[in-house]
Amino acid sequence: MPITSSGFKIKTESEFFDEIVDEFKNEFPTMSEDEGNGLIILARILASQEADIENYRAEAYNNKYVLNAVGSHLDKAVFIAGIRRDLGSKATGTATLSFSDGATSFILPSYFELSVNGYTFITTNTEYINVDTDNYEIEIIADKIGSEYNLTQGTSLTIKNPVAGLGTAELTYNTVGGKDLETDEELRFRYYSVMTTYDNSSLEGIISYVEENTEVVKVSGIENTTINTVDSMPPKSFQIFVNGGTDESVASAILQSKPAGIESYGTSSYDVALDGTTYTVYFSRLTPVSIYYDLIIKIDASLVPTDYEDTIKQSLITYTNANETLNVSDLTGNIFLSVDGILSVRQLYYGTTANPTTSDEISVSLGEIFSTVESDINITFIT
Repeated sequence: MPITSSGFKIKTESEFFDEIVDEFKNEFPTMSEDEGNGLIILARILASQEADIENYRAEAYNNKYVLNAVGSHLDKAVFIAGIRRDLGSKATGTATLSFSDGATSFILPSYFELSVNGYTFITTNTEYINVDTDNYEIEIIADKIGSEYNLTQGTSLTIKNPVAGLGTAELTYNTVGGKDLETDEELRFRYYSVMTTYDNSSLEGIISYVEENTEVVKVSGIENTTINTVDSMPPKSFQIFVNGGTDESVASAILQSKPAGIESYGTSSYDVALDGTTYTVYFSRLTPVSIYYDLIIKIDASLVPTDYEDTIKQSLITYTNANETLNVSDLTGNIFLSVDGILSVRQLYYGTTANPTTSDEISVSLGEIFSTVESDINITFIT
């Protein structure tokens, strides 16, 4: 039996050979073990084949377990606990484009490529832009994921396909957000870090289950793994925050996914009947944080759709309500992708109070969610 208490014990080729030779000897007691003997040659061939098969068996067995699984096998193994591999992200930023000597304008093609040391960035404009302003700023995004695309302000960019009137390009600010694909080792470490909290379930597993089995549009959570009360949370408890979904569906999903002996905590509760017993399940509703916008957007009136203002506002609402961090780079990219005909975003102020005057990155705290409505978005359009 190759499977032991310590895992899959691989039998070596020499062990297979010895076993086959012993079987041959049982049939042919006077068999010579000379290397030229046909049966010895056959034994070595069979032993080699058995060893290959044994390695395949061991690989199939080990790939079922997080400790030994790799690649897609590891993805499947950790998914059982509600954990997904971080697929990485592309860096974004802004490039400043300057006129060549004597030029007063140039035509910027859509998805224009700029590069540095083999790293390529692409402008986010979907249409050609007639640039008549020197030191023109344009949003860019890396063509691939990776932290190596996070570059510093002022880095010179190479213009891949020269454009008449365009002289130089450089990064206006640091490019940010570039993230590498999570490695097997990193994913495995995160899995074990999570699974040491509970014997059979994890906070991420509960969050994933609630997300997939209710109508919630946003879900997050926190846990207290200590034996002391922390920030009002009882010892060995967890708190799930949700936006959307009915009390019944959320409570039922939490009850079905939480580990035995670990208590739910929150400001809302719902009684769930399961197998003849009624359980009170606690959770919390995410607290809205209102976001206000004040923008100036330059458009090409001949290219924008008739409902461009409503479309841009709805795109901002959807993006704002779905994210936990807001920054100029991502918001500008969202605006450019919302409709055709946008030439530039001249001003993008946002904040948690009316009439915002800054563009600083902001994030919600745990238990909160960004929220905005059309009446809180002020846009001035220029042509």
